[in-house]
Amino acid sequence: MEPEVMSAVMRLANSQHGVISRAQALGRGMTPKQVFHAVHSGRWRRIQRGVYLTNSGKPDWHARAWAALLCAGTGAALSHSSAAYMWGLESKAPSMLRIAVPEGRTVVRPRGARIVRRRSLEVVERMGMCVTSVRQTVLDLTAQPGFTLDETSALLGRAAQRQLLKPDSLLKALEDYWHHPMADRLRRACADAVEGVESSLESRILRTVIRSHGLSGFALQVPLDVTRTSVAEAEALRAGTMGTHSPARPAGTMGTPIPGAGTSRADSTNGPTERNDLRNVLLGIRVEGDGVEWHRDSFHEDRRRDRKAAAAGDLTVRVTWDAAEQPCEVALDLALTMTHRGWTGAPSACGPSCDLPQRWAALTRHIAS
Repeated sequence: MEPEVMSAVMRLANSQHGVISRAQALGRGMTPKQVFHAVHSGRWRRIQRGVYLTNSGKPDWHARAWAALLCAGTGAALSHSSAAYMWGLESKAPSMLRIAVPEGRTVVRPRGARIVRRRSLEVVERMGMCVTSVRQTVLDLTAQPGFTLDETSALLGRAAQRQLLKPDSLLKALEDYWHHPMADRLRRACADAVEGVESSLESRILRTVIRSHGLSGFALQVPLDVTRTSVAEAEALRAGTMGTHSPARPAGTMGTPIPGAGTSRADSTNGPTERNDLRNVLLGIRVEGDGVEWHRDSFHEDRRRDRKAAAAGDLTVRVTWDAAEQPCEVALDLALTMTHRGWTGAPSACGPSCDLPQRWAALTRHIAS
């Protein structure tokens, strides 16, 4: 075999995590006899029908994904959790690959993969591999049975945090997927993502603790350098300029606009900005969701942030997933904290069985209305 041919074949294989198809090898100048010899001599190993591993190592996930795509043929793309992993929306590589192909194509199912046939398929390249676009991936994942609103909000939050998807782009795509089983849930999750939700725990706290119980004044993703003074000045300016142009309310504040609030940590031209998950700047209260997903390796960093908050006169309230399963209890604690720090409002009940207003009134000696 001519050295130039072998060099071209190996360059292609190396760009595909050591994997190459028979058709690709022939297209680079190898003869069928040379391919046969490479396989039967043990230099290449068959890992899918007509697809070979050109090294002696164990194929990793990316090599298996390449092999499955090459086996599935033209128009095939990684989809669902496989595409989500490629986009960085899932931290763990799925054991079962998902491959989407155009409807009507006859495909021999690759080993270790499931085939999904799609009438319309939005495909892009990611690290050289064909994958479904971010919005197609989100639509596919959220259409799966059992996918919750918290999981949907977290997925959209991760996409927004990595600047991969804008909620309005997903909403536009959703117009063509009117039959999507979770369309209403996706629209609600998009609204959360617009406001700055970046995790399922943030979504849970925002919806079931703060909004459901009328705890006003909180904003999402407030930069750490925003001070009470700056917000108080903004409030005074807003009150004095109502006759001209009134600034729009930021994410979840139900009150005064907070400079820089409601945007992702990554939405900064000068690099990532440190932000609080939820913050009531005027009362000096910071709410942080302590979820395993984001805080597992940041114990010391979180405590540093808490010290900085205390030095600025702010109180940090940390909410874990266990606590979030009892939203009324968390809301009561937060409402009492707000009252002690000067809040003149009153919490509301989240439903007929919620007695939070009465308990709050008894503890603060206020009359629940």
